[in-house]
Amino acid sequence: MVIRLRVLAFMLACTVVLSLIPVFEVSAGSPTLSASNPVTSRDAAPGEILVKFKPRVGVASVQSANNRVGAQKTNEIKKLGIQQVKLPPGMRVSEAIAKYKKMADVEYAEPNYVRKAFAVTPNDPYYSQQWGLNNINAPGAWDTTTGNPNVVIAIIDTGVDYNHEDLAGKVILGPNYVNTDSAGNPTYDPIDDNGHGTEVAGIAAAVTNNSIGIAGVSWGSKILAIKALDKSGTGYDSDIAKGIVYAADHGAKIINLSLGGPNNSRVLADAIEYAHENNCVITAAGGNEAQSGNTVEYPAAYPGVIAVAATGSNNDWASYSNYKWYIDVAAPGGDGYPNDSSHGILSCYPDYLGPKYLSDQGTSMATPFVSGLVALVAAEYPDRTADQITRSIEELSTDLGTPGRDDYFGYGLINAQKTVGQNINSKEDADASIAYTGNWSSYSSTHASGGEYKSSSTAGSSAVYSFYGTGVTWVAKKSPSSGIAKVYIDGGLEGNIDLYSQNDIWQYLAYKIDGLTLGMHTIKIEVTGTNNANPSGTEVNIDALDMFTPIIPLYRLYNKYSGDHFYTTSSDEVIFAENVAGYTYEGVAGYVSSTKTAGTTELYRLYNKYSGDHFYTTSSDEVIFAENVAGYTYEGIAAYIW
Repeated sequence: MVIRLRVLAFMLACTVVLSLIPVFEVSAGSPTLSASNPVTSRDAAPGEILVKFKPRVGVASVQSANNRVGAQKTNEIKKLGIQQVKLPPGMRVSEAIAKYKKMADVEYAEPNYVRKAFAVTPNDPYYSQQWGLNNINAPGAWDTTTGNPNVVIAIIDTGVDYNHEDLAGKVILGPNYVNTDSAGNPTYDPIDDNGHGTEVAGIAAAVTNNSIGIAGVSWGSKILAIKALDKSGTGYDSDIAKGIVYAADHGAKIINLSLGGPNNSRVLADAIEYAHENNCVITAAGGNEAQSGNTVEYPAAYPGVIAVAATGSNNDWASYSNYKWYIDVAAPGGDGYPNDSSHGILSCYPDYLGPKYLSDQGTSMATPFVSGLVALVAAEYPDRTADQITRSIEELSTDLGTPGRDDYFGYGLINAQKTVGQNINSKEDADASIAYTGNWSSYSSTHASGGEYKSSSTAGSSAVYSFYGTGVTWVAKKSPSSGIAKVYIDGGLEGNIDLYSQNDIWQYLAYKIDGLTLGMHTIKIEVTGTNNANPSGTEVNIDALDMFTPIIPLYRLYNKYSGDHFYTTSSDEVIFAENVAGYTYEGVAGYVSSTKTAGTTELYRLYNKYSGDHFYTTSSDEVIFAENVAGYTYEGIAAYIW
């Protein structure tokens, strides 16, 4: 902070002196503000503060102190001697705190911070029986978001009971392709005559915290009901494909397909690809045929689909759940006792067909857990593409079974809290900041992230990328012609990665590392020119890189003397700038990110050897001043500002 006091000569002198002490130290008894706890209207009550006066300070002295600030007592905690005071119009919280701290009668003054419950517990009476929500850490995600009505989940199924007490008001009526009019056109009354679709809708997005029934994964989302299966629970590819296209054309972000069959259909594949190209996330049941052939099921096995396996109440593999190469993730589906809510999945059910709530099991029940999570992620990160949302769910799943991806659990059991809470920045293969050496060629595919990927079979060819964060994932295509690559992190060999597979698997998480110290790191991917005994080639490809990067707010302040602005990630610096240097706080300007896109600005990081703190700036002039005058050490580019 001190380096910014350079505008006037007398301020410069003060700066040099201040740099010799820990510049963010505050008076005894006052808690130090941190970057995770800034003084903003989101985190503290606006227009008021809490003040504690020293023991034996009289009423008249207290009133005099408040008068000097222009504040008025509105409430108090008598036994603690703390007053809640309202500030005069236009006075900032930090300004008032600074005034009170200068008074001899004041022990401390601080913002009236906002606190919130660390776990949202719905008041729905059957919530305690919904073990699946706790198994995927949904309550932890609800601390961040419960969904957004602009994020629509299409349920293509047997229809939805849109009058159900736990779904009423959130269902958009889509086409009914089963019960058509006399001309063969769909009606727009997708009422459920089987119950399956209503169960799926309830798991994904039941009305929650309404003291009725159950809780859904994404409370805030809307449901688009499309009926493509009849009252026996079966339907034709033609109707399912029409439903997929309709959903993609009418605002659905997620398309839930709790259905499947063993026949590979070009019609269904084309519909899936259409939805994928329209930035929809498609989820599909992995199949319940593990004990009767373990067949490949479609649409789950198509590229661009999240194929979902089922787990039981103890997070073990459900014995009916298909185990195949196409399984991406697992979610709660029940484990053999469908009518017992302690083992099955409790959800809504049409009361004209049976009880209002019913416990069931299957990968059909597991799939809407994933759809609900997609909706939460889309609400929290609206700028992510469908592919990026899909990969984030896979990357942050809890690994079960054999370490790494396996055919039973895919990448693992979905983890709502981690997925919603982790910021991920992505780089496509063609990004200029990835340094390629050797022979690389670009190829286009609708199945690739961003529509293309780079490939090389030349030994020694490599790709290097430096990133800011705590981890990185290399996204690639596995295929029958793929070979082996070496992966290095910060110069150290991590291992050999074999990209061979009997089937083409797009956007495969070839390598992932997390838990690195927050800072700058480098990943290097090198073509070895070798393969195992099976492949027909030695190809290594790069589709994308995903970096795990914390979200850091960047605060903007105005210098009334010079007319300049400066930026910082430290709320301590905000307080210091306002109270000591006369800067004006102007709010959050943006967020620090490792992603550099057109128009973004480099953020420099420097170290204060006296206080042990770091600060950040976008000004190269400030870097020079900090090094030469205030004794800071320049540590390079920390990140980029979106």
